[in-house]
Amino acid sequence: MFTKGAVMIWYLLISLGSLFLINQWLPIISDKDGFSSGSRKTAENQADSESKLTCDDLNEITKIAVIGEGAVKVVWLAKWKHQLIALSELKDTNYQDDFNHNRAMLIKLADSNKVVKLLGTCNDTFIITQFHPLGNPLNLPFWTQFWPNKILNGTLDCLKLCLHYVDLINFFHTHPSGPLVMCDSNSLEKLLSQFLLSLDDVKTDTEPTDSLTSGLRLVANDLDALPSAKSSGIKCGPRQIFGTFAAPEQHWPYQDRPFNDSQMPVYNEKIDIWKIPDVCAWFLKFSSDSEFLLARLKPIHIQCKQMDPSVRPTAAKVHQSYMELYSELLMEMESNYARK
Repeated sequence: MFTKGAVMIWYLLISLGSLFLINQWLPIISDKDGFSSGSRKTAENQADSESKLTCDDLNEITKIAVIGEGAVKVVWLAKWKHQLIALSELKDTNYQDDFNHNRAMLIKLADSNKVVKLLGTCNDTFIITQFHPLGNPLNLPFWTQFWPNKILNGTLDCLKLCLHYVDLINFFHTHPSGPLVMCDSNSLEKLLSQFLLSLDDVKTDTEPTDSLTSGLRLVANDLDALPSAKSSGIKCGPRQIFGTFAAPEQHWPYQDRPFNDSQMPVYNEKIDIWKIPDVCAWFLKFSSDSEFLLARLKPIHIQCKQMDPSVRPTAAKVHQSYMELYSELLMEMESNYARK
């Protein structure tokens, strides 16, 4: 058991560490108006580079700190010619194929503005991408609670993140080389870690545009496990999958015998549809109107949670439902502003 004094000392250490961290990140991600210039200036500088970085540029890259680590790779915050970048380094050669797949997908999807910007590569060991200082969506509780300037301006911003997420899923599912399926998503936390929060000014045709919300959006980042289900379906790895977050068809269906991967049935992109309500609910919890929004979205979410994957809606259908609610709320908000 910890004494009261020990707990207090631990709390103070955490507080001092948090203050130090904020101080280090402050010049990167804020200006006098709050969140904006740091990440945008970095992105603009990187976008101005006409040629990709190669192995010849590694000597000019300085590693600063580890900002992510998994079985496949270690991700470093690094600096190249006064620009902040994300440097992914292969961690285990047993996962070389996954690392190479991530690189191939970043190249293939580069023109979509829906994935993190690829800045360069070096052999089969390094991938260099644009750095997004807000990190992945799991950081939202920190930014919304401790940052003095609002990163989410209210209900519409939260719903817009749901829209961004479903737009990305629809993009994967309708890609010519797809349907592409998000396999590295057996838990909500793991799924959210595959994306980054972006404050770039880049817009896509499917994004809502208005002046009442922030420029916060999602970009796909970790594409190590994004297989195509075009031919005969997929299986997300050779191991047994547990938990209610995974779709029912991802679970071992034969309770009377032990798991055997060779006997595990395949499935398709509808496993992503099953998970949409949980992801959206996570974004909406940052809104004071979350219960109202979830009630309005309940019909489409019930469809997403159908046990039979064949009757679940497409990502495009879910996006349409979200967009209808978003447009309705936006009209109400604009009307309220006009009356003031």
